[in-house]
Amino acid sequence: GVAAYHGHGGLCAIWPLGAPKLLPRFRECPQTGKVLPIGGPPDLGDDYFELPNMRPADGLHIFYSRGGDLRRILCYRDGKLDGLALRFETDGSLRCSECGVYDEGRIVEKWQHCLIPEGFLGHVFREVILPVKRALSLGLSPCEERLCYEEHVDVDGAEAADLSRPSADPASALRARRR
Repeated sequence: GVAAYHGHGGLCAIWPLGAPKLLPRFRECPQTGKVLPIGGPPDLGDDYFELPNMRPADGLHIFYSRGGDLRRILCYRDGKLDGLALRFETDGSLRCSECGVYDEGRIVEKWQHCLIPEGFLGHVFREVILPVKRALSLGLSPCEERLCYEEHVDVDGAEAADLSRPSADPASALRARRR
């Protein structure tokens, strides 16, 4: 799935989405047993309840700044951080104070450069970032250009992703090896 910033429409995130579900308009209050209406976002109106909603699923979650710079690459499993959590500066370097390895939502190791498995970033770019950006006709940020160069990723060789159908879970091969 792809998320855009509301307002200017810039790329906000790339992440796998769960199964589509219709949300209920009412819920029962556990204390009183009364049936209460559920309020949706005002800018979505009835579409919030009439169209399917999809929550983020497990796998790679990639986030961007409002300026379009790559900010984070996170691995999720069972709805929790599990594996590498990388935070990038605008120039493509890592902000080490915000990087680490997680296990079931808990940090198990603070950042060290040796923690990135060989080929991890190249695989993320080849399998997720480049195909999605190509499908959306978006260029790479300077950060992404630098990382592709350093990881020897053929930017021109990437095919556009088919965003109209589900894809396989790319995170299974990308989880950081636990020590």
